[in-house]
Amino acid sequence: MKKYSMQNKTAWEYNAYEFWTKTLGKPEERAKKDLENPIRMLKF
Repeated sequence: MKKYSMQNKTAWEYNAYEFWTKTLGKPEERAKKDLENPIRMLKF
């Protein structure tokens, strides 16, 4: 893969992770919520 393609891939993945953590919270927090109500997790 060319260098600029790897840079784009890395940047997109970082932004996606940042978006999900801002939207849903940290993975640890989200896991606690999902364990409390697993049915809701499947709806979201």
